[in-house]
Amino acid sequence: MLMRAEEDFWPVVTGQSQILQIACGHVHRAIEVFKNGIPVSICPASGHQVTLDLEPDGEPSFVMDPPAVRIFRWTGGELINHLSFIGDFGGRHPFFDKNGNLID
Repeated sequence: MLMRAEEDFWPVVTGQSQILQIACGHVHRAIEVFKNGIPVSICPASGHQVTLDLEPDGEPSFVMDPPAVRIFRWTGGELINHLSFIGDFGGRHPFFDKNGNLID
């Protein structure tokens, strides 16, 4: 079945208990939505991101936000979804000093 529009897609997937999440991409912005009882994740881009503009008639543009990828892990009947930024952001930083005291 070829689906070309949203009104063709949702009647097919709504109410299907085997669908745990829908993941899609090529929108160049990380977006999460819960629609018709199904979580939907739009993956970000590993390059530029579409400018976050919540106005319906906003002018199309892009920004050089950090590139990112979405990583899914299926384990023990559980789907885990991570958003991971690509780049060097200073490595791991401890929460506690060598004596176990919280670093502020």
